[in-house]
Amino acid sequence: MFEALNALRYKGLFTAQEVKRISEALDAYAFDLRALRGQYAAHALDTAYENDLTLYDAAYVSLASLEGAQMYTADRRLVGKLHEPYRRCVRDILENTPN
Repeated sequence: MFEALNALRYKGLFTAQEVKRISEALDAYAFDLRALRGQYAAHALDTAYENDLTLYDAAYVSLASLEGAQMYTADRRLVGKLHEPYRRCVRDILENTPN
């Protein structure tokens, strides 16, 4: 949730009070958050070293890989650095998007 809230904060379209209300609304969805510990930490570190990523970026890629999920990003540099098997769980959100 911190990613979404940070993006909203810096987009400049919402007041602090509005972002607080959005935070409360997101909290009501009861997202399943994962701590960067144990298996997740070890896998994130492997992902970072194997793909020359920051641990910050690797944590998201690693989680998608471990959970068998699809991750979407607008960070083309990140997508370009990924090797298999990580590459198959990350998609460029801008691909196939009309200009």
